[in-house]
Amino acid sequence: MKSLCIIFFLMTGIMVAYPLFAEELKMNISPAVGTVHVSGDESKFQEDWWRQDGLKGGVEKFSLKSSLNDQISLQGHGHAHIADKDYAAELELRSENTASFRAGFSQYSKYFDDTGGFYKPFADSSFDLDKDLELDIGKIFLEARLIQPELPKILLGYEHRFKKGEKSLTGWGGVTQSGVTRNIFPAFKEMDETVDIFKAEVEHTFKKVTLRDRFRYEHFQRDNTRFEEQRDLDAGTRKTVEVDDSRSHNSLFNTLHTEMRLSETLYASMGYLYSDHDGDGDFKMMTTPFADSFDKNWTASQIDLNQDSHIINLNAMAGPYKDIQVSGGIEGEITETKGDTDAVLTEIGFGGNLEEPETRIATRKDLDGLKETLGLKYTGLTRTTLFAEGKWIQQNIDLKEKEFEDRNFLSFEKIVP
Repeated sequence: MKSLCIIFFLMTGIMVAYPLFAEELKMNISPAVGTVHVSGDESKFQEDWWRQDGLKGGVEKFSLKSSLNDQISLQGHGHAHIADKDYAAELELRSENTASFRAGFSQYSKYFDDTGGFYKPFADSSFDLDKDLELDIGKIFLEARLIQPELPKILLGYEHRFKKGEKSLTGWGGVTQSGVTRNIFPAFKEMDETVDIFKAEVEHTFKKVTLRDRFRYEHFQRDNTRFEEQRDLDAGTRKTVEVDDSRSHNSLFNTLHTEMRLSETLYASMGYLYSDHDGDGDFKMMTTPFADSFDKNWTASQIDLNQDSHIINLNAMAGPYKDIQVSGGIEGEITETKGDTDAVLTEIGFGGNLEEPETRIATRKDLDGLKETLGLKYTGLTRTTLFAEGKWIQQNIDLKEKEFEDRNFLSFEKIVP
């Protein structure tokens, strides 16, 4: 479908420079007023252009710069498109060669078309949900840096991200007429996702050695629901499938890195990564009405996953000696993964019989491995570099699975070299 769009904006710029509590403050603001008129498919226009039709106003952009004194400065920039719910602002307070603090907020909306597919032979060739599908996406962050000569560099930060609203899906429901089925009925999903991130970094260089440690912690929460509908145009019936998917996890990562420039021709480095991941979730699939063969009402609770990982590597590079450079490294990994879940799989099978098996599944996977690399490079030829590299991998995987279904215990164990 085609859309005709007429956009008109009036923008002006304002420069303000006046003393406040600071020695000097300069601010630039560009307000904007306009309108958007769409003739045709409004939903499709909003999905493609991420904006709604109608009267608009706000601040196209703004910036400010201030000198609080000889050592401290303040800077900022952003925009605010009110009608389209598109906002962004960032401020930075900086002390010359000492410290800085940054804070920011951003949010925007994505719009989705609620129309499904198209099949001309059907009496109803296409379908709409009659819903305004909109998804709000945003972020808030805080960050502080300490930069002092002769002292370690320190960074502390926090970030909150979110998604909330509704969006269309490309997996459509089936529509049946005269024995012909086409997947053209629109489907959508309700979303509510958040993630909180805490991070810290420390870096220090003394003599020929640089030490760097990076820490990151994440807390993720998701509660999504997917809706899909199937219709029979001959019988005038409909069936809906609702899938609830809730998940959360806590993840911790810490990386330690060391670099050593021992001489002009000898370099070495070491790295160590520790990660810990703990997650859980719930799953539910409901068919309404629950009356036909292969309809499903599935529930899975206590879906748990735990993973610990240790990775260490050592690297060295020597040269060039007479245009020859040699490099090598070794990496070791140990990872342990555990998971389990309880599930009740209720469905209608052949002959209309109700089947309701209860299942419990537990898995464990242990991995340990070693990787080696060796490289050789020659640069003595004009405009030509010759190099060779070799890699060796040794890995052992121990996989164990246990399943309990309808009071029958099954066990599976496999070792993968």
